[in-house]
Amino acid sequence: VLYALGTLLSLFLSVYSWLELRTACRNRSNPPFRAFVAVGLSDGMHFALIGGAAIGGAWLLPIDASYATVAGSVLTLVGLFLIAVNVMGHSSPGVSSKIRTPERPTVGIYRYSRNPWYAGWLLALVGMSTVGRSLLALLLTVVLIIRIYLYNATLGDSCLGKVFEGGYSSHGGQIQRLHVTLERGRRS
Repeated sequence: VLYALGTLLSLFLSVYSWLELRTACRNRSNPPFRAFVAVGLSDGMHFALIGGAAIGGAWLLPIDASYATVAGSVLTLVGLFLIAVNVMGHSSPGVSSKIRTPERPTVGIYRYSRNPWYAGWLLALVGMSTVGRSLLALLLTVVLIIRIYLYNATLGDSCLGKVFEGGYSSHGGQIQRLHVTLERGRRS
């Protein structure tokens, strides 16, 4: 019951922040601080739910504990490495100056991903869920990734395109991206 309530509250905060950010984007104004607080609370709650399910072994999967520990640890470490690379990229003068201008970085990890933070979190959370052998943690991870994808697909790209006025679009064309389009049951 607590996992269901936590997930619903996280999704409510996510929808609220999405609406606030969309309004700011349409008005070309700065988003209100409460929108960022809602995003932080939503993500923090979702991560706590995943961690709790993984640690508690909720809906235990029939996987050998040794293999799950090794595979999950590798996934978690690779994910944390990607997150660290992203953080270091944002703090290095050569890259961080390009992050705030239309000239977006296209070298290193950014050659493969516009934002390696998401890929890192996905791998780290799947890894944690695997170590805990928790089906519930894996399902909550999938819900989080879908939520992040929908946010980026519906709001993030259009807002960034307006902010960077064409620079973001040209950057997006240089970067490989997983993009699923559902059109009358067909994927492309």
